[in-house]
Amino acid sequence: MIVKRLLRWLLFVSGINLLFVSLSFAVTIDDTFTISGFMTAGAAKVNNKDAVFAPDNELAAFYEIGHDLGFTSDSKIALQITSRISDKFSATTQFMGRKKKTVALDLAAEWAFITYHGFENSIIRTGRMRAPLFQFSDFQDVGYSYLWVRPPLDVLSLTPSSIFDGVDMIYSNSIGDSDYSYTFQPFIGTAPGTTDIVGVNDMMGFNISLEHEIFTLRFMALNSTINTQSLSPERISVLEGLQEAYSSMGYNDIAKGFDVEGQSGELYSLSFNVNWKDNVFLGEYAHRKTGDLYIPVTDAYFVTLARRIGKFTPHFTFARTKADHTFADKVAAVPDAYYTLLDSQSAGTGALIKKYGNYLPGAYIREQRTMILGVKYEPQVGYDIKLEFQRIIPENGSKGQFLEGDGVNDLTNIDYDGSPVNMVSICFDIVF
Repeated sequence: MIVKRLLRWLLFVSGINLLFVSLSFAVTIDDTFTISGFMTAGAAKVNNKDAVFAPDNELAAFYEIGHDLGFTSDSKIALQITSRISDKFSATTQFMGRKKKTVALDLAAEWAFITYHGFENSIIRTGRMRAPLFQFSDFQDVGYSYLWVRPPLDVLSLTPSSIFDGVDMIYSNSIGDSDYSYTFQPFIGTAPGTTDIVGVNDMMGFNISLEHEIFTLRFMALNSTINTQSLSPERISVLEGLQEAYSSMGYNDIAKGFDVEGQSGELYSLSFNVNWKDNVFLGEYAHRKTGDLYIPVTDAYFVTLARRIGKFTPHFTFARTKADHTFADKVAAVPDAYYTLLDSQSAGTGALIKKYGNYLPGAYIREQRTMILGVKYEPQVGYDIKLEFQRIIPENGSKGQFLEGDGVNDLTNIDYDGSPVNMVSICFDIVF
C-alpha cells in the first residue's frame, strides 16, 4: 500500500517536473511586473505508531507526521508577484497554499508589503513580511534554497510566528575596498498568533550580518511582549483558573507564571554559513528568554556538514534543544495536601488544577537530540529531489517535538511514551 502511494506521488512530481522545466523560471511583463514562485511536494512517516511529529509554533497547524505515510505536511505551492509602481516604490505579494489540519487547502497572503527604494544602499519596507529571526527565515518555505527536506525545527520552533506586520529597513554596504560587506536590518511590528499559540506585540529587533565570498556571520536580537488574543476560550479559561488556584494556595510566583498576557519575551540567534570549494559548514544557536513564565527559557542549536559531489550533496546535521525546568519543578513540588483542600471545597477541582498545572509547563519543555542524514540531488538549476533520515531522541522525560494527549487539545488517542523515533522524508522542490 505504501509503495503504491509513493509510486503515484513520484509519477505526479515527475509530471510537474516536466511541466515547469519547460517553462521559464519567472515571467517579467514590461519590466514592471514580475511573477515567480516555488513548490514542494513531500512525503514523510515515522516508525512509531503512537508518535505524531508537530512543532509547537505556527507550523503545528500544518505539520502532523505520523506512522502512516503522509503527503501534506511538507507540500506547498506559492506565487510571488512584484510590481514596480514607480522609480522609488514597488509592491510585493506572496500567496501560498498548503494543506491545513482542518482545511483541505489553506491559501493565504504570506507577504504583502511596499518597498521604498529612494535611499542609496538601503530600502525600507512596510506591510506583512517574514521576520528575520533565523538564518533561513527569509526563505524557510522555499525548499529548493536549502539542503534539508525542512530546516531544523529544533531552532525554528522557538518562536510562535515567523510572519510580522510592521516596518523594517535593510542597509547593505561594503567595508572599504575589502572583500567584506555587511547588512544591518532593524525592524518593529507585531506577530499574529495561531490557534492556541501565543502572538507577540511591540516587536523591536535587529539583524546584522558580515559577508564574505566564502562565509556569512549573522546575529539577531529581538524583544517583544506576549499576547493571548489567538488562544481559544478553553485555553484562556485554564490559564485563569490556574492563576486563581495557585494564588489561593499562596504560591503567587506560580500564579504569576501562568499570567502571560503583556509579559516580556526575548529571542537571540547567532549563525554562520561557510561555503568553501565543494564543502559546506553551517550552524545556528538560538536562545529564548521568557522570564518566570510557564513557557520555559530554551536554547537550541544545529550544525551541518555537507559536500557537493557533482549533482549530489550528501549532508549530516546534529541538532539539540534544551529547556529550563525551574518553573515545572516548582509546580511539581506543590504538596498534594493543597490539591486535596481544593477538592474538599469543590469536587474534582484540585485534581484538574494538578493535572493542568503540571501539564502546561511540561508540554513546553521539548528537549531532544536530532540527527539528520540526507542527500540533495539537483539534476539542473531550478529543481531538486531530496531524501533524508532523521533520528529524534527526546530527553529528560519530555516528548520532544511530538504531540501527546492533554485533554485541552482533545488528543486523547495519543499515547506516545517519549522513546526515540525514526523519520523518513522525501521531497521534490522547484522554483519558477
